Amino acid sequence: MTVGDMFYSSITASANNTAVALARLSGLSSSAFLKAMNQEARLAGATSSRFFDFSGMDPRNVTTAHDMALIADRAFTNPAIRRAATTAQYQFKIIDKNKPVTKIIKNTNDLLTKDPDMWVLGGKTGYLEESKHNLVVRLRALDEYDNPIPGTDILVVVLGAPNKEQMFAVTKRLAQWTWNNHAF
Repeated sequence: MTVGDMFYSSITASANNTAVALARLSGLSSSAFLKAMNQEARLAGATSSRFFDFSGMDPRNVTTAHDMALIADRAFTNPAIRRAATTAQYQFKIIDKNKPVTKIIKNTNDLLTKDPDMWVLGGKTGYLEESKHNLVVRLRALDEYDNPIPGTDILVVVLGAPNKEQMFAVTKRLAQWTWNNHAF
């Protein structure tokens, strides 16, 4: 795999093992990488967040919905992150026993891949047994012809949904309520 393939795997497909591999390939020690992660969160304004591992799988990692919105807002301004977070499917080749094998990864965000009513500008899913299903997503309202309406972008954070279906349904309801009840 290339570093780019790992980047897409970690963001597009939520592959935690590739997030760990990217941290290892960064050239930083584990402690220096974690320090940099926490510093980036603070630079985004996330004062209640603490990260203890590279992949987000450590149950000691903590954040709030507000902090996650700040972190995502900062992350989604990066064109490479935004592109990976809005890619429905990514294909690459690996060498398996001296033979190239095509791998296809799919985005875990159903609002991007399965919901024609949502215009997704960035999103990231997550799951831990301790926190259940989680999603942060930037959305844009659509007009009656399904064209995105500039200036209607919102960021929705859902933490602790009991299942994926409810996570996406709650996100969609919050977005539609916001667009219906607030002027943009």
